[in-house]
Amino acid sequence: MDLRFCGKRYIQGTSTLDPPYIHISLKLTFRNNICYYLKTAIMKPALIIYLAAAALFSACQNNSKTPATEAVTAEKINEAHPEKECYRYINNRDTITISLEQTNQVVTGELAYRFFEKDKSRGKVSGVKNGDTLLLIYNFESEGMTSERELAFLKKGNKLIQGFGAEVEKDGSMVFKDKKQLKYDEGGVALTETDCD
Repeated sequence: MDLRFCGKRYIQGTSTLDPPYIHISLKLTFRNNICYYLKTAIMKPALIIYLAAAALFSACQNNSKTPATEAVTAEKINEAHPEKECYRYINNRDTITISLEQTNQVVTGELAYRFFEKDKSRGKVSGVKNGDTLLLIYNFESEGMTSERELAFLKKGNKLIQGFGAEVEKDGSMVFKDKKQLKYDEGGVALTETDCD
């Protein structure tokens, strides 16, 4: 009769009552159990380590792709739905309102100055955002005339602070003489972020 121990084959007599066979059979059964436990003890941790390594590798692969995918998705969302922000300045009966939409660094929107017992103006703005600074061209109507003027705002927290400086006329538009010399005074014209209507 064939006997096996840890995958090795042993041949004994055919009589099941043969005492040497019984003795060897008991030894081999005991040894086979030891082999089983040894194999199990070795294979289980190896299997666990292998599965853990595979899971870790898979997670690393997914994480390496996620930021690029998120950046592309966020860029597509921004292109489809530009960020919209609205600001308002109120001082007694004087008000300034501006609504802005930003796609990447390009900014567009509408602006209205309503000063009590003074000229009012309303029009469109377009320009660029460079860091925290907005440089805009304001195309507006006031008292039946259409004009163009350069504006600058500094974004600070939830406020847009209008910048002021010397202006010169250029090609029918009022522009800043030197943008580096602009003054942004929080105590001056500072628009506060508000809900867009």
